[in-house]
Amino acid sequence: MQFRDNIAHSISGYKGGSGVVVFRNMSSATSGKCFEASHFAAYKCINQGAISCTETEHVIYKNFTMLDNREGFGMEISFKNKDDEVQYGNITLEINNAHVFGEIEIPDCPVMYNGDFCTLDNKYGFFPAAFSMRGR
Repeated sequence: MQFRDNIAHSISGYKGGSGVVVFRNMSSATSGKCFEASHFAAYKCINQGAISCTETEHVIYKNFTMLDNREGFGMEISFKNKDDEVQYGNITLEINNAHVFGEIEIPDCPVMYNGDFCTLDNKYGFFPAAFSMRGR
């Protein structure tokens, strides 16, 4: 299955708010070592424009455009270790050909509503990369 050439706009919600949550292809024999997400755009999402949380060693984001998402976009890699010891090894988080704008001039206050539900949030373009053990 291929997910590409999609756009997420104004995603919000109680248990959501991310433009896309990327997971590796579980039916692929190689995605446990490396996977790529590409050709995606998100703007004005209440959380991240794109976020991944999956078990792999190498994540690639390619050809992304992120505009005015409250929590930018980012990557997370999780590990399962039967011995309860953290052994990260060689981990690579790679971003290629990304256009990132933390805030744009278009306000979060629609003119037709006279700004009745404006939000003034501090926004940023990139969510710091993270690593977690057993997806926690």
